[in-house]
Amino acid sequence: MYITRKGWATNQPSVKLDRQLAGPYRILGIEEYLYIVDLPPYMKMLNVFHADQLRKDLDNPLLGQNREPEKPVLINGEPEYKVNKVLASRVYRGRLQYKVSWVGHNPDNTWYNADGFIGAPYKLKAFHDKRPYNAGPPVQLPQWLEAYIRGKDLEPLEEDNKAEKDEKKRRIRRA
Repeated sequence: MYITRKGWATNQPSVKLDRQLAGPYRILGIEEYLYIVDLPPYMKMLNVFHADQLRKDLDNPLLGQNREPEKPVLINGEPEYKVNKVLASRVYRGRLQYKVSWVGHNPDNTWYNADGFIGAPYKLKAFHDKRPYNAGPPVQLPQWLEAYIRGKDLEPLEEDNKAEKDEKKRRIRRA
């Protein structure tokens, strides 16, 4: 943990020119909002600090702060990640695409073709049930749901990227 140097004397011409944090130091104990810190002997000061004065060491995170990303499952020899939530859909150059968030991974702004979500048909169905005006669902979604129930793996086809409806076609022009 680092300690903020606010209120400390400095050898610099200005406090702003000096380092703003001191450390890193080990925490020896905790008593409610007070932390007992292992200070070096040359620092002749009390070694108890309020939580507001401490900052995390980014190079040494606390237990539980770093989660290992989930490893992909191999389906048809290809790595597959779990879909956390479908965020948006669009038709781009005649192909249905989705933007999703993945379980255990940072946000992703990439648009993926619909045929990449054959293994997550219920996520797509839930998305389109909540947002009926968005582009999609895929034409093959009923077949994907049936294959998912039966535990069968489907090979991606070009027609898997076709949408039942395109959001652009529904827009009404005002004169």
